[in-house]
Amino acid sequence: MFQNQGLTVIRKRGRPAGRNRVALTLEERRARNAQYERERREETAAATRELAEAAGCPPDISTGDLLTTVIETLRRRMAPRPGDEIADLRRVNKKLKAQVIKLERMLGQEQLPSQETGAQESPPALPVQEPPLESEASGLQLLSPHELQYLENLFDNDRMGEILPSEVVCRYFIGFD
Repeated sequence: MFQNQGLTVIRKRGRPAGRNRVALTLEERRARNAQYERERREETAAATRELAEAAGCPPDISTGDLLTTVIETLRRRMAPRPGDEIADLRRVNKKLKAQVIKLERMLGQEQLPSQETGAQESPPALPVQEPPLESEASGLQLLSPHELQYLENLFDNDRMGEILPSEVVCRYFIGFD
């Protein structure tokens, strides 16, 4: 049915595909397997030397000590720094401020048509502040509806002090640095 149309499959290891192959003798199989093992060990040794060089370790360090050193280095670099949490909260605060400004603008635009027709007396819109230039330049994204709902529920909750300490609320969400 299927005929090989001159395409040969190049294998990295193993014997060539096809029929009528002569079986390898025991010595040939052992020699082939020994060659594969030598190649595997050379690749592992080269990778270990490269890792030791990248980690700044001596080339004769044991594999266990090398892996321990690399893991400790990775953990130190991935551990949160004390200022990271504060920076994250300040970034969230900037996003919230930008969101409030956008919503104030939208509220002001929605109230204009109703004020012209005089159909409803609505409270005056909050004063609209211009967003700081850095918020637009930094590419802040608006909060998702889920995040907004969470914050609304948080601020409407009578037990807000139990959920978040008031110092955190004042300092990071309201902007009292």
